[in-house]
Amino acid sequence: MNSFTVAGLGKTLRFDVLSSLVVFLIALPLCLGVAIASGVPAASGLISGILGGILVGLLTGCPLMVSGPTAGMIVIVWETTKTFGFGGLAAAVVVAGALQCMAGAARLGRWFQAISPAVVQGMLTSIGLLIVLGQLYVMLDLKPLGGGMDNLLGLLHLMSPWTGALANAKGVPNLVAGMVGLASLSMVWLWTRFAPSACRQIPGALLAVCLMTTVAYVFDLPLLRVEVPSSLMATLSFDGLPTLMRNTHPGIYLAGLSIALLASTECMLSLGAMAKMAPDTKINHDRELWAQGIGNIACGLIGAIPLTGVIVRSAANIGAGAKTRLSTILHGLLLLIFAACLPAVLNLIPVAVLAGVLIYYGLRLINPSAVRSLAVGGRSQLVIFACTGVAILATDLLQGVLLGFLLSLVLLLLGVTRLHIQQRMLAGRVELVISGIATFLRAPRFIQALEKVPVGASVRFDTSQLIFIDHACLEILRDWVARHDRGGGQVSLCWQTLESRFLTTVQTKMRMNSSKLSITIEKPNIL
Repeated sequence: MNSFTVAGLGKTLRFDVLSSLVVFLIALPLCLGVAIASGVPAASGLISGILGGILVGLLTGCPLMVSGPTAGMIVIVWETTKTFGFGGLAAAVVVAGALQCMAGAARLGRWFQAISPAVVQGMLTSIGLLIVLGQLYVMLDLKPLGGGMDNLLGLLHLMSPWTGALANAKGVPNLVAGMVGLASLSMVWLWTRFAPSACRQIPGALLAVCLMTTVAYVFDLPLLRVEVPSSLMATLSFDGLPTLMRNTHPGIYLAGLSIALLASTECMLSLGAMAKMAPDTKINHDRELWAQGIGNIACGLIGAIPLTGVIVRSAANIGAGAKTRLSTILHGLLLLIFAACLPAVLNLIPVAVLAGVLIYYGLRLINPSAVRSLAVGGRSQLVIFACTGVAILATDLLQGVLLGFLLSLVLLLLGVTRLHIQQRMLAGRVELVISGIATFLRAPRFIQALEKVPVGASVRFDTSQLIFIDHACLEILRDWVARHDRGGGQVSLCWQTLESRFLTTVQTKMRMNSSKLSITIEKPNIL
């Protein structure tokens, strides 16, 4: 069903052509808007969309997946370009593609789905905030100041009625552009919520771009407009590989790692969503990761922004009735034809209109219902979410994600090593009931509980509910028992039971059988 052949082409061609047109109409404004918001030429976004459609569409592991530039990549692309220039960005995209190819070859596709939902949601929420903060400047025909905190403080300064220092330093805000951008944002939101079901196939973003561009042209409004060169070939840049070969700055490789992690995570999450929307579609996660890597290597080699599998366009592709990968390929061909033959039309589009559209998609990344669902997993999930988001806003994407990943790992370790120690008096002696898992991570609590036992008291240990005790806690207990004995106390403790808990995860028996060594691993019965 999802692969096209000459014999079956007649049955699926009509569906694929119609769905490719729908996806093209959605992709066109987003390719332009993402590129401009990323601080690179608009044509770079178009080239990325073309490669995502044609090249990745031919190789993809999910026939109905649509790839291209996405709003989630704006932050890392902008930061990389600002730090290393456009050549450095191209080099980082090549690195990202190579890492994705290696990950696909190593069959790591499904491992990207193992990332904590709290980390993913914190990443998406912070990216959404960064997009909104940056595009508010663009919507006023201004340039963003820098990172998220800089943009936030700058906006507060800009809106202050007592000072206009920022506006005078960075340019005068264009209130007309702001109104046009706000109108575009409102139009997309209203169309998404209230459009008749028969008209839902028309993308709200395209409707806003067409209508507000017409208004700006008819009334000759003083606005900044998109700049697309008349020749698409003239925009190609082949600096990626040379820059990578002569520049060994570790920051480029770290940027490539960030792009690879973000692009791969978003793609794998999109595949998970598509599996629910189109259950009959065959999905190969590792091949998809490899195909995305090939696409990003190509983007880096010819000077396009990174691409990834995008759920919005993929969902539209499925909803429009796509049957094979031909739909994705045709949408890329339509982008190529439009960019090559009608660049003058694209140059009429006001930048503020695209900024309004991107603010809408940035706000969609901030999903309160998803955050509320994290609370079901406990406070630890909310802590991971908050720390990841704040770290990304305060530093950069890679550091924030790594912090969230490490924090989730630490909380996981603490969660699976729960230790409960209850002290009670029973028949004139102290009884310590130890349950759970006693490891070095809980050593401070273990020591604290032992220190609360009165000197010289008669103590009985109940370890029937102890699942496991590691060597560190076992030694702590031995040392304490020896000290307690020297202080005149009495201890009732079954060391044999403790020893069995120490070896509770696996019991290894080795025996020599003629000339070879065999190892038998037995799992104990843990009640």
